[in-house]
Amino acid sequence: MNRAKTNVEKICRIGRMLAAAANAAKGTVSVVIPIRGVTVLDSIGGGFWDPEAGRVGCESITGILNRASR
Repeated sequence: MNRAKTNVEKICRIGRMLAAAANAAKGTVSVVIPIRGVTVLDSIGGGFWDPEAGRVGCESITGILNRASR
């Protein structure tokens, strides 16, 4: 199995895509952001743990998410 760490630029791009999809939704939307990692590898103390990348990713979503979606 190959494992590759996602860089901050890709994390921001993914965050913007998620926010755009939520903003385009016609119904009620809830966005849940895991702040302590998504997998064991990027959890606290894991080999891919990067709190700065997590913060930037979260900000890329919340920065453009419509107020009604928050």
